[in-house]
Amino acid sequence: MNILPFDKKLYPVILLVICLYQNSLCQCTDSLEQIGSPYDQVFFTSAGVGFGRYYRNPCTGRYSEQCPPTSFLYKTTDTAKTWKLVYSCMKPINLYFLNDSIGYDYTQYGLFKTKDGGKTWKNLSSSTFSGTLFFLDTITGFFGSSKGILKTTDGGHTWDTISSYQANKICFISADSGFAVGTTISNSITLPVILKTTNRGNTWTPINLPITESLNSISFPDKNHGYVVGANGLIMKTTDGGQTWTSLHISNVQNLCAVEFYNNKKGLVADYKVNYGSPNVANFYITADTGVTWNRLSPADSSNFNYGPAVFYKTEDFALATNNWNLYKITPCLNTTSVIASLLPNGISYQDLRLSVFPNPFTDSFTIQLSKPGNYIIRIYNALGVEVNHSSITGSACRINLDDIGIYYLKISDENHNMISTRIEQQ
Repeated sequence: MNILPFDKKLYPVILLVICLYQNSLCQCTDSLEQIGSPYDQVFFTSAGVGFGRYYRNPCTGRYSEQCPPTSFLYKTTDTAKTWKLVYSCMKPINLYFLNDSIGYDYTQYGLFKTKDGGKTWKNLSSSTFSGTLFFLDTITGFFGSSKGILKTTDGGHTWDTISSYQANKICFISADSGFAVGTTISNSITLPVILKTTNRGNTWTPINLPITESLNSISFPDKNHGYVVGANGLIMKTTDGGQTWTSLHISNVQNLCAVEFYNNKKGLVADYKVNYGSPNVANFYITADTGVTWNRLSPADSSNFNYGPAVFYKTEDFALATNNWNLYKITPCLNTTSVIASLLPNGISYQDLRLSVFPNPFTDSFTIQLSKPGNYIIRIYNALGVEVNHSSITGSACRINLDDIGIYYLKISDENHNMISTRIEQQ
């Protein structure tokens, strides 16, 4: 083999070209990937296994005694690529899963528990449960609400009030030590408070802070480092297990409603701004330096958030987050190779069923092709979550016309309510 000679002065240029091609100026990039829709509540128990609630009114979109809404509970085992119906009922569902099998549904109708991944549910209490739920193990759990903090030691069958403080979010850093954020009332004035327990939640001690902003969420990636977020872009940080706290702020942010940290340096927060008379705005912010600086990640349709976003599962490498209609995978820069994930592919399989959409993007119409014939219901939603097309297939293919340019979400369900979905775009 003959190797062509060249000037050694070109080495830096060659390395630069390789670097630019391989990893965009040798710097990795935080990425935001939409991986599913439209579920208005999602709870993941691992990187792949999660549960999603699809809640709708078949008549008007609003609750009425004559036409009550229906909740459908779906399960995924492949990080939201496919979903399978496991349960449906004529009431809302608020999800909390301890693992792939044990989960809770807490609403104004009471507290319900499943031991088989949502297939069957047992009523544990008829009392109204509205707030935040957290379980240490299969028998010890806590419920935070405006009435105080409740504790169970029998898996949710009975509950005792152990604190009068209102808790918006509860987390534990060990079997004995935990924190909560909420409010307290002093001289008829409602004040924000951070609570700490060192005896497995039997008693909670307030940590007095010189702040007035409401506190919404808390995250401890390890026993020493913790972060609290609240109104006006407030972030509280501790590096000594909650003994002392320092305050940070993200400017031009109305309300930080969720926080999760991958480790003691890299973390994620979500904000939600209500614009009366105009679209609401929501963004995710990610940091790699303990909150000193933040990089904003804005979904393409962030102005269409109907509810505040939530971060509900995280690993060392990524986090899963949601708003009312969209599900995202957020990957932080890990100082290795940048992963810029694409949006949903054109074909997504559910067991032996495969969906193909072509062309995608399309101009005025597109074809839906299913791998096997059957009776299917087609629903198409625009970026606002509004249903713009409702039709059916008897067979395995059909062609659909859409008038307006934009991004849409296609969802197809069979007679058993099994469902597959994908993203389509008209140009």
